[in-house]
Amino acid sequence: MAPRRYIAQTPLSQFHRDPVISMDFDPTGRYLVSIDAGHQLEPGNQDSEFSAYLVVWNVAATSPLRHEYALEMKFGLSQVLWLDFGLVVAGRDGTLTVITQDEGTHRLNVVSFLAHPSLIQRMAFSKTTNLLLTASVDGLVLWNTPVHGVGLKRRTEMQHACSVAPGKRHAPFTVTGLYWLSDSQFIVAYMDHHFVIWDIEQSTRVREISCRGQEARVDAAFYGSTAAVSFAKGLIELYDVEKNFFAGEHEHDGLGASPCLLVHSGTALVHGTEDGKVVLRNAEKIKVSSAPNSGIVVLEPRGEI
Repeated sequence: MAPRRYIAQTPLSQFHRDPVISMDFDPTGRYLVSIDAGHQLEPGNQDSEFSAYLVVWNVAATSPLRHEYALEMKFGLSQVLWLDFGLVVAGRDGTLTVITQDEGTHRLNVVSFLAHPSLIQRMAFSKTTNLLLTASVDGLVLWNTPVHGVGLKRRTEMQHACSVAPGKRHAPFTVTGLYWLSDSQFIVAYMDHHFVIWDIEQSTRVREISCRGQEARVDAAFYGSTAAVSFAKGLIELYDVEKNFFAGEHEHDGLGASPCLLVHSGTALVHGTEDGKVVLRNAEKIKVSSAPNSGIVVLEPRGEI
């Protein structure tokens, strides 16, 4: 569980010089890993070296929040997950990179392999089944994950199948969020298509969910049955996935678009911003509650930190 005390709207650091695009807590909740979009060292020259950063932060430390270590990656990144055995990093070139640390020497071990023929857009991990789900524009892949993360094995592949949002008939399948709802069901969030719930035991779609907002959806974060969807102009919409209805909306308070959202254990809402900030908020001052017999979920203030 993540630490329950955060400094509201306080950037961890200006370490990142590019948009922060993915974050995750470690299993203890004491550490946070963040990655940025990176950039070509020589703008306009596609053959020049690439630089992107992966940073591990000690968010349980007293202020100022500090980073534990940082890795410069020479290829583009898209998402990071922190599992029991270490970090799994998705690459823009379709690679999966597993980073583990030796407990005795603290040496980092890095192993990469090609998992998709194109950019890996999103990943999701099930702790109860040890299944890793990855998505690209080409489709979805399920992986069996060993206890120590060595030798991920491809289990099955699935093709995208969903309805397109109004006015987006020719849009590609851009996945903005993946989340396991149960041991057998997961939800796929798309930028321009309806969200889809899949059942892996029946190998079929369960149902689709449409969003109210008409602009592009840049990220989707999930906690329990609540989906938080970030839009390009800075709005966050909330949906109750189980009851299949709109739950409310929340402004970014002037932060602008958030290409990265993270909701952890209902206590922390984390934004990654376009200018490289990692912003932590206390999510307890905003709660989602159902109004009796109204079928509507509203946002209620919980007070300041």
